[in-house]
Amino acid sequence: MRAPIHPGEMLREEFLAPLNMKPEELAQKINVPPKTIKDICQEKKDLTPEIICRLAVYFKMSYEF
Repeated sequence: MRAPIHPGEMLREEFLAPLNMKPEELAQKINVPPKTIKDICQEKKDLTPEIICRLAVYFKMSYEF
């Protein structure tokens, strides 16, 4: 059985990489501390409901993405 994908991997590979965007850039655009997004992308921290909402608005997606 395969381990579940961490949201940070999805954020890094499916959203940031195609845009050539660094975690620090995204953090600035969604108004959160850069360390927060870096930690999520490095799979050290999970997404919070607040971060999910900010990402959904920025990427124009539903909150369930």
